[in-house]
Amino acid sequence: MQISVNRSSQTVTALTVPVSLDSLSHFENSLLIDRILVRVPTVLKLQQILSKKERQEDQRITNNYLDSIPHTAQVPSLEDTKVDEETYTMTNGQSTILFDPVIKKGIVKFEVQSLHNLMAVGIADETVKYGRNEEPYANGRRLLDMIGCMGNISHIGDSIQGNAEFHTGDRVALELNMDSNLRTLTFFVNDVEQPIFIINIPAAVRAYLYQKDQAFEVLKFEAISEPTAKHAKGSRAFVYGTEWKRSEEKKCAIQ
Repeated sequence: MQISVNRSSQTVTALTVPVSLDSLSHFENSLLIDRILVRVPTVLKLQQILSKKERQEDQRITNNYLDSIPHTAQVPSLEDTKVDEETYTMTNGQSTILFDPVIKKGIVKFEVQSLHNLMAVGIADETVKYGRNEEPYANGRRLLDMIGCMGNISHIGDSIQGNAEFHTGDRVALELNMDSNLRTLTFFVNDVEQPIFIINIPAAVRAYLYQKDQAFEVLKFEAISEPTAKHAKGSRAFVYGTEWKRSEEKKCAIQ
């Protein structure tokens, strides 16, 4: 077999027959290997790339990450509520607005800001629906909420005092832990955990807001890997679906 090498142009001319690398000179061997490495990614390199991506994904899962949840609002009437991206302004009457998706699993934080006298924020069983000009309890007691100007939690029976009031400019968040055996709902006002929290909430719920001549903006609808609620000393748990004891009455004046 005859093989010739033109070193000035650094090309190799060979007969079109199989040739082992052992039969080539060191120069020819290196030249062919270099061409192969340049043109064809090695399996090892691909494995390294895949391994790196897997490690990054594992790290994302183990960290306390935030994943935004795509969401839509069930607005009973666009004639009564002006919607501008994440801002909702009541222009006529009253409105109870539910948010999809239904929350069934994981740990979810839903946060809004009161732009003008937001009345109440809470959760409703997935079966609850609202028509035009309906208030939250128009369809029974398959929900609970925190009323802004009092901080009271309302459900079955009478409202419970102990959480902070919220007013125009304040941020209110719901943290739902559907992974807990107790399925908990904890309220936050301006990032401060509130002492009254709820256990045994339904297995599938929606966040909702009630407004009357008011406006609010949705800031967050996120899945988080670990709960931020601590339920420290002084916190009190109330059971969803049971009748609550009357709290001291407190009047609320809309400004």
